[in-house]
Amino acid sequence: MDNKFHRIIGELKHVISVNELNLKKIFKNFDVHKRNALGIVEFSKIIKIIDETIDQSEIEYIFTKNFNTTNRNY
Repeated sequence: MDNKFHRIIGELKHVISVNELNLKKIFKNFDVHKRNALGIVEFSKIIKIIDETIDQSEIEYIFTKNFNTTNRNY
């Protein structure tokens, strides 16, 4: 996994921790089809809630990297 991905994920983890966000609750609210999966549009909305300053290209980068790897222990 590259440094850019880890940097972005690290920043998101920090925002989640500082703001005491409940990711499971947020996820459930955006999983409109109740498939335990999110498309890029839903994923983007969640990430914008976590960090409204993140660029769309970074969101797409995270989404692409996340779904193109089997190691999801971030």
